This record gives sequence, structure tokens and C-alpha cells, in this order.
Amino acid sequence: MEKTSNSHEYESLNVGSHEIRLLELLPVVDDTQVCGRLIKQSLDQSPVYDALSYTWGDPTQTVSITIDGDPAFQVTANLGRALQYLRLEQDVRTIWIDSICINQKDVKERSEQVSLMRKIYSNAATVRVWLDLEVNPADPAYNKLWFLQTIGDSGVGDEPEIWNSIAHIFLDLYWYRLWV
Repeated sequence: MEKTSNSHEYESLNVGSHEIRLLELLPVVDDTQVCGRLIKQSLDQSPVYDALSYTWGDPTQTVSITIDGDPAFQVTANLGRALQYLRLEQDVRTIWIDSICINQKDVKERSEQVSLMRKIYSNAATVRVWLDLEVNPADPAYNKLWFLQTIGDSGVGDEPEIWNSIAHIFLDLYWYRLWV
């Protein structure tokens, strides 16, 4: 799991209850500070939330975010960038993120929560993937991928000069993880 030096005091989860924590990612207040609060929910109550799938990135490169009023909650820089992007302008986004919603210092909790991950991801309204890669929206391949649902398989094409511009997306380490 993610190695950070958080001293955040997590409220305990009820063991065996399918209870999870969700992050209420607060709207943009300023351009830099990410703020949120953790809430407890039972998966049995069908809460509405998104889930984030991402790679942690370099565990030595961290940034501080504010969780439950604590401005020193550490996340990897990669996750920090994702959170900056995922914040909504005026609404709260409720999202499950393993490194924030699971108390990483509690081995028993971490083990139980990992056993729920299949249910957590399958019950999410949307699973968002963060690759932290630059993509040029003017690239022809990007446009083809964006409109894939309307052009169908026959319209994708196999011209190497088009696809070479986005090959780095498909070579990202994210795709080589066991569960992906």
C-alpha cells in the first residue's frame, strides 16, 4: 500500500459490516488546496459514489491535502494531481480512493477493505482512471478514440502515423498491474 507519513486519526469501521469510507471531495476554493472529508457508508445501503483507479507514483514525492480539517494529510504527487483535476467547481464529488479511504496503518482494516475492493469498484457509479499522461486533443488518434462509440469498429483505422502519437498511453505501467 501507499507509503506516506499520515498521522490522520481515522474513525473505526465496523468489522464485517461492508462499511467503507468515502471521500467527499469539496468544490474548488482556490487553485491549489484540495480539501475533503471522510464519511462512513455501508455498501449494503447502495451509496452513490465514484471510485478512482490509478497508480500511486513515486512514494517519496508527496503533497499535502486537507482531510477533515487536517491540512497535513499526505498523498503521492500523482494522486494530488488527480484530485486537483477531479474537483468540481461547485459541487461535492463523492469518491472512493484506496490510499485515502483505507487506514493504511491498520493492517486488519486494510486486509478487510482489500477483500471488499471487487464490490467497491463494481458498486461505483463510475470508475475513473487516472494515468497522469499528457494527451494532445488535436491528435487524430485521440479524436478517433473520443468518438469511438459513434464510429464503431470500422472507423478506427490502423494507420501507424495516427496511433504512434498516443502509443505512450497504452505503454503506461497502469495497464501492467495484475488486476487491470
